[in-house]
Amino acid sequence: MIETRVIQKILERQQKGFEKYGVTMFENNLSFQQWLIHTQEELLDAAIYLEKIIMVANDAQWDLERTGDDE
Repeated sequence: MIETRVIQKILERQQKGFEKYGVTMFENNLSFQQWLIHTQEELLDAAIYLEKIIMVANDAQWDLERTGDDE
């Protein structure tokens, strides 16, 4: 189930973050602005990942159109 996979990934990230930083999200006392900046940075990373996926998909589509293979 998709939800179960997402929950598992959250738990894994929680553990990885704790091992890396030594605190949980609850214990992390960043300021409101620091949280906003951190979120913005994460979303900018996500935008870069999406752009890469779009480029790869466009290249794959171009290859399919060029060869006439639409499977």
